[in-house]
Amino acid sequence: MNNEKKKTAINRLLSGLVLFPVVAIIVIFGNAMIMDITVSIIAMISICEYYKCFKNNKKANPSLWYMIICCLLIIFSHAVSREALVSIMISFVPISILVLIGELILSNGKKKIIDVAITLLGVCYIPLMMLFLSVIRENFNGRKNSNMVCIYISLGK
Repeated sequence: MNNEKKKTAINRLLSGLVLFPVVAIIVIFGNAMIMDITVSIIAMISICEYYKCFKNNKKANPSLWYMIICCLLIIFSHAVSREALVSIMISFVPISILVLIGELILSNGKKKIIDVAITLLGVCYIPLMMLFLSVIRENFNGRKNSNMVCIYISLGK
């Protein structure tokens, strides 16, 4: 391993050791809006890394603008009801396909189908999956509170 790779590995390890406790505190103690903003920032950082992987290898040219917009939409997930959020998540993939195919058509040959596929994979893999963190956290907190009520009832308190 050369010095550049060692330096990069050490930087990633140190940033993970420093940022993990911060993110864990936000996830455990933060409200829904702070959680969504944190998840959105983490998704944007992840999407930029994903983009660099393909851009540096010159294998594909994914649409960074679309991936960033999808990451930013996570911030507003707490503003809609859970039923509406499920409907949005179900319709997300077909809408993304339509938008990306539209970009493919309007690009006049600059974009290829592989670029659409890599972009769609990135959007489904990172922002869509990160959106589930907020849903899981909310359900976990709700279940935890209801379990406490059941414990109090069973103890006669």
